Amino acid sequence: MVKTIDDFEFNEKTVLLRTDLNSEVTNGKVALSERIRLAVATIEELQKKKAKVVVLAHQGRPTDNDFTNLQQHADYLKKFIKIKFVNDIVGEKAQDAIKNLKQGQAILLEN
Repeated sequence: MVKTIDDFEFNEKTVLLRTDLNSEVTNGKVALSERIRLAVATIEELQKKKAKVVVLAHQGRPTDNDFTNLQQHADYLKKFIKIKFVNDIVGEKAQDAIKNLKQGQAILLEN
């Protein structure tokens, strides 16, 4: 039997969600992509289940033309769900943001 998100209890648990938010980038502008829209459904479902959601993603590689930080992705996500962008991935800001998450809250950590 294949398990789905509905088979698990997430109340008060911290969930690390690695998602693919890669989108087309033109002149430094990130386009709203289907990948961003699809991530919304998963994040929203975890929030409804009272999880503390930590989202990890990236956009390209530093040597690629489509490399950018995730602020624009966060701005798109915020149009659909409540999520906070944290301009850090492993440092004190990221660690504090994760520690301070409340049930049903979500953050997107920097690339």
